[in-house]
Amino acid sequence: MLAGLGGIWLFGGGSIPDLLAASHPSAARPGAAGAKAADADRSDAHGSDAHGSGADKSSRGEGTAGAPVPEAIPNELRDLLGSNDPGEAVRGLAALRSLAFRSGNLRLLEEVNVPASDAAAADTRIAARLAAAGHILSGFETTLTSVQAAPGGADRAVVAVSAVSSPYQERDAAGAVVAQAPAGEEVRLRLVLASVDGRWRIAQILAADTASG
Repeated sequence: MLAGLGGIWLFGGGSIPDLLAASHPSAARPGAAGAKAADADRSDAHGSDAHGSGADKSSRGEGTAGAPVPEAIPNELRDLLGSNDPGEAVRGLAALRSLAFRSGNLRLLEEVNVPASDAAAADTRIAARLAAAGHILSGFETTLTSVQAAPGGADRAVVAVSAVSSPYQERDAAGAVVAQAPAGEEVRLRLVLASVDGRWRIAQILAADTASG
């Protein structure tokens, strides 16, 4: 089990990947429809050639070392990720994090978290398990239903969020459903952001400040 809030906020209170096999019964192989769904998730971040071996390695962060390929980040997220407003940036970070796990392009997580931070460590544990198995979280998405940034400095910010996750399936490389999770209940958390190379990234996940309501 992945301990701590790092995994919990991402999965919106639902089951995290390390608990999927134990918490949810394995589903029957989905056949062609399931394989197509998995392919669609993988191609989400890689374009129409995601079925080739090179794209498959790229989608799992294998092969080429270094930073994520810029083209893998959808245009609609670029403005959010580059925003000076931490409230806007955190929406982009949550969406990019979802895309990384949904598509299998786990190198995108390098653009989400502060290196060597608590948040990065939590995501690394999740990503390592998925990468070792060659699995993706098909249909996974985190939605921030409420975002409120507290006054902060130029290099650090704290953003209170309410997050929910969609239902999703863990699928293998052939598209077979390994396990599935229901939609997560809404969770309230505080995300500590730090500036890295002029862009906000997630450093730490804290419990909601109950004193503030």
